[in-house]
Amino acid sequence: MVSLGSQFIKIELKYFYKDYRGIVATSNIGKGDVFVFVPKNGMITLSMAKQGRIGKKLVESGANLIYPNNSFLSTYVLTEINDPNSKWKLFIDALPKSVDNFPIFFSPKERQMLTGSGFLDQVQDLKDDMEKDYKKICQAAPEFKSFGKLEDFMKTRALVNSRIFGTKIDGQDDDSIVPLAGILT
Repeated sequence: MVSLGSQFIKIELKYFYKDYRGIVATSNIGKGDVFVFVPKNGMITLSMAKQGRIGKKLVESGANLIYPNNSFLSTYVLTEINDPNSKWKLFIDALPKSVDNFPIFFSPKERQMLTGSGFLDQVQDLKDDMEKDYKKICQAAPEFKSFGKLEDFMKTRALVNSRIFGTKIDGQDDDSIVPLAGILT
């Protein structure tokens, strides 16, 4: 499997049932063997997101985001989701369509099962913080509203948060979404 120069070596993606996939070995993988290769141009990086059309406006405005790295990456991914010619189309098409398994999207019945735990307060705080960041993004770049509503941003943030890697690129620390490697998590 190859995408934007990325390679799966000795492994393949397998669907076990709808919305449940995993990686399986196609042959023995020895110690030190490379089984995933992702070049720099196959990663969505924080520095790339800051150079995107919304990212540039956020940087220029000095927007004080609560979760800046995740918000920058999420705005970039959401703009790419809305671009039918995005070079990330394969990655975007492979993203889960449902985010019901993320606590911020739990149903009232699921939330009720957590009554009494501090977890519900943490989830609400996260939702509130996401809303604050969304409003700050829209204030700095009003056109961002055309890429999605708050719920779209929250969905994208959940998907980004679950796929983010700390990386070192050209000797610099960066946060990245690594489309093929994200399948391994």
